[in-house]
Amino acid sequence: MDGTTPKSFFKIRTIAVTETFLAIGGLLLINLFFFNGDRFNSVSPHPFWFVVILISAQYGVWEGTFATLIASAAFLIGNVRPRGDGEFIYGYLLDIGSQPLLWLVTAIIIGSLRFRHIVERDQLRRALSQATEREETIALHYEQLRIIKETLEQRLVGQFHTAIDIYKAVKLLETQDPMRLLEGIQEFTRVLLSPRKFSIFILEGDMLAAYVKYAWDSPDEFPSVIAPSQRLYEEVIGAKRLVCISNADDEMILQHQGMLAGPLLSDDGRLLGMLKLEEIDYSDLHISTIENFRIVCTLIGNAYFQAQDYRTVSSNSLINPDNKLYSSQFFNLQTRYVGLLAARFNFDVTLLTITFIQGDGSTKDAYRAAVQHLKTTIEEKLRGIDQLFDYQLEQNTYRLLLPGTSKDHIEAITRKILDAFTMAQQEAGTHLKLSFAAEPLHRKNT
Repeated sequence: MDGTTPKSFFKIRTIAVTETFLAIGGLLLINLFFFNGDRFNSVSPHPFWFVVILISAQYGVWEGTFATLIASAAFLIGNVRPRGDGEFIYGYLLDIGSQPLLWLVTAIIIGSLRFRHIVERDQLRRALSQATEREETIALHYEQLRIIKETLEQRLVGQFHTAIDIYKAVKLLETQDPMRLLEGIQEFTRVLLSPRKFSIFILEGDMLAAYVKYAWDSPDEFPSVIAPSQRLYEEVIGAKRLVCISNADDEMILQHQGMLAGPLLSDDGRLLGMLKLEEIDYSDLHISTIENFRIVCTLIGNAYFQAQDYRTVSSNSLINPDNKLYSSQFFNLQTRYVGLLAARFNFDVTLLTITFIQGDGSTKDAYRAAVQHLKTTIEEKLRGIDQLFDYQLEQNTYRLLLPGTSKDHIEAITRKILDAFTMAQQEAGTHLKLSFAAEPLHRKNT
């Protein structure tokens, strides 16, 4: 009822026994010290009534009956008057037993009422417990439905955001710089496959070296270099096949180094390296994921080699198609030609190296705009024979070839370039700056 079972003695609770003895004993002591010791014969109502009524009302029939017996014993033992002369036996017994009999009847009546109350209380408690359980069950089902509803909403939102993330990730593969492309591949793989840990290995000679180590807890958690003698290298690079932990034979090949691995292979058969997923949810490791993994490996391989081919073609062309500047390949030819011409006709040739210094919040768009600002500045402020080259061997570095210009005039030229460029940057709201380094290619003989 209240979660605990009270101690009992022959169906009579111990606490009721204790209270009965204490109450009766206390009343007897009061009678002994403050009354004439006749067990309250002259007191009406008798004090033992209160003990019987209280115990019966509080605990029930059994405890009330026990209290009646103790009260009767305390009242009668050693306190029964003798039978009078000519007194009928029935009258005598009724006189000395009427008080205990009334106590017993009262204990049974009040105890029965208390028992009925206890039964009703227990029924109410059971009903309350059942109602509470029903309420908890309803609340649990409601919470489950709420979670399912939120999960469905999150999936819908997640699918929407996943589409956006996939679009953004694919945009990262549009760059024509192979090194920047490898940086974009990390986000591309994370969005499309959702692995907890993965790595991208690039072929360096005969070895596979880890270029990306996504979410590795420590650099030595997994091998960073895979040699040709290892089974994983032989299967992925040598045999050019995908290995998955769900296959028993492939599990021996992976040797706890990952769950899924495949070659980064272009459509024309060129091999870049290996993509390996170290950790992914088992619930996500199904046929669809494996096929997506295969597609991702092919997309990465194609994107990288297309960027590499584009870089090779653009470096060998006269004009860099990205920014419409003279290419680094043409720079080598032109400087040699101008140098020979200067030696033949005896004039100065100076080479000015211009490097962009990126400020806080600079973006790729701001950088592209700054290149055009520099190009426009040189076309408008300098001579037509001064040529600006995209020196692609160093990032963010450009070279200005100045025929007929001595080193003494470089400070004036750089000031002219810097003033016009700074004004263009302020109008565009960007924060890129320039640094200059001059070197003579030929000095006029005097």
